[in-house]
Amino acid sequence: MSGLSFERLREVLDYDPETGRFTWLVDRPQRVKAGDLAGYIDKSRGDGYYRIGIDRQWYQASRLAFLWMTGEWPQGEVDHKNANTKDDSWSNLRDATRPQNQHNRGVRKDSSTGFKGVRFQRSAHGNRCGYYVAQIRVNGKRVYIGSFKTAEEAAAAYATAAIEHHGAFARS
Repeated sequence: MSGLSFERLREVLDYDPETGRFTWLVDRPQRVKAGDLAGYIDKSRGDGYYRIGIDRQWYQASRLAFLWMTGEWPQGEVDHKNANTKDDSWSNLRDATRPQNQHNRGVRKDSSTGFKGVRFQRSAHGNRCGYYVAQIRVNGKRVYIGSFKTAEEAAAAYATAAIEHHGAFARS
């Protein structure tokens, strides 16, 4: 992954597994003292991750937590179980594949129904009459779950399918 070793990480940072926050063990340039909180939320990327600079390289704090706790970099992506990218407590982090991490995403901001995996299907005539369709992604393919009279019924069907197909990574 990178040139940062477990030993170097432990030389410069301390990690609190309960809070998920890192603190500096050494004084740094730009008025940073040992004991200060490390990292900042990179708002320019819009993803809400804490980032920490070590030896002129930037790292996501969640990935550093994995290295700090296990002595190894995560194999895949780091998934935040509660979907809060600012919560880097150890109990909230897990190694995940890209699809598993995607399954744990919440409702899209542009969702017209307010439910993950649910969309409104207008009638063939384009009027407001129609039904709600539930779909889920499984192994990269869209799978039709069913059509329902209400968005709530479709959301319940999606939630059941998410648990069946995505297990611990299911989020509805």
